[in-house]
Amino acid sequence: MIREGESSRAISRRQYAALIACLAVFGLLRLAASMGDFYLDEIWSFYFSRQISSPLDVFKLNHDNNHILNTLYLYMVGGEPFFFAGKPTFIPHRLFSVLSGIVSLFLVWKIASRQGRVEAFTALVLCGLSYPLVIYSSEARGYSPEIMFALASFLLVEASFAGKRSAAFYFWAFVPLAFLSHSSFIYIYAALFLWSALEEVKNNGVLTGARRLAFLHFVPVVFSVFYYLFFLKGMVYGGGEVSGAWSEVLMTASMFFGLPSGPSFGYGALALIFFVSIAGLVRLKKARPGQPVFFVLAIFIVPAAIIVLMKPEFLYFRYFLVCFPFLYLLAAYALSPLYNRPGSGRVVFFVLVAVFCVLNLKSDFDLLNYGRGSYSEALGYMVSETNGPEVIAAGDHDFRNKTVLGFYSVFFAGKRITYLGREEKSFAPDWFIAHSVDRAYRPPEFIFDSGSRFTLKRSYGFAGVSGWSWFVYKKDAQEIFP
Repeated sequence: MIREGESSRAISRRQYAALIACLAVFGLLRLAASMGDFYLDEIWSFYFSRQISSPLDVFKLNHDNNHILNTLYLYMVGGEPFFFAGKPTFIPHRLFSVLSGIVSLFLVWKIASRQGRVEAFTALVLCGLSYPLVIYSSEARGYSPEIMFALASFLLVEASFAGKRSAAFYFWAFVPLAFLSHSSFIYIYAALFLWSALEEVKNNGVLTGARRLAFLHFVPVVFSVFYYLFFLKGMVYGGGEVSGAWSEVLMTASMFFGLPSGPSFGYGALALIFFVSIAGLVRLKKARPGQPVFFVLAIFIVPAAIIVLMKPEFLYFRYFLVCFPFLYLLAAYALSPLYNRPGSGRVVFFVLVAVFCVLNLKSDFDLLNYGRGSYSEALGYMVSETNGPEVIAAGDHDFRNKTVLGFYSVFFAGKRITYLGREEKSFAPDWFIAHSVDRAYRPPEFIFDSGSRFTLKRSYGFAGVSGWSWFVYKKDAQEIFP
């Protein structure tokens, strides 16, 4: 006869074994996704890390592409990639993000496990396969560490409510680290501050609650003020593809489910997010009455207020990425009752989770196949097809193409590689590079530039979101315009 305690321990061992297996699988997915080429933003961050001579210099680079903690990590790693199958590989430079992504999955499981086993593993699967979380936890940027510190900060605030005074000391460290990872942490921190203020006053009265609130938030608030005055206030924005705030909101909703971006999917996805969120909040309120306040603030109210009040010139869906794990937690809370519902409830649960997995796995596999672009392979092709000692190229976007080409040119020391900008072209180059951030774009067979015709030779795709496709054209032997 098996005793109840022994049975519980056996269940616990199986759960932890399942957790370790899931973390291993999802961790390997992120590690595999980190093997491709650097794309422009990573190259930019890499160049920033090479400009500083000491760690303190990183604060002098007031640029939106300087994710401070990631730049410091790149500075410590150094500048040399290693080669795998003849291509440069940047796994060491992306390892901080990969490990942060794995730790974030554990933290999501830990938060959801307080609701139950089904909730914990549902949230883990949703976050583990989510394409936005996979791609940003496998590239050398600050979004993955930001998410890790955001989830840890949430747990620490909860611990402080329970009277664990030591939680405040960790909170004082993790909030600055989250801001140094990426400034979009303001969505989460503002929600944590307001939530903790309400909880402290409700549970301890105005005076005691105010003292406890001041103790918890004094250091993070002081840091936030200095961070704004000496870094954010004078920030230079590198620019990029510009779209309206509403378009980015719709894209964010689509990306959350793994759907293609676009209004037709975006409106439906946004409606579904509201439905799932309400269902998750209702379920959460029954077990933890105070928590829904934080989730509503972090996911909806604070981001909307910042957009309306600040009217940012540049707004991208990735700025909302730090909210994704919390929204996946609500989705897990909304779905889990189906698992235990008699009749067809469990079937519906598995169908809905399977649909989410299929939608995101398609993009995940594209990421493994195409990466963020095949720039080194494209340059290798141009080098192999050029007879002379110099590869001379031009392109449709000087900054983007020249930066990427210049970065990878150091890996092909056998030939000199020159990029001619629009103001530098006194003669037709041998190669022309066209790019597109639209995966559905189909390039023309010929391009005319500098009095010559260029014929499309190779196309190199990308998985979407980060990077772009490159289309390599070679100059025809016969001049078209004498």
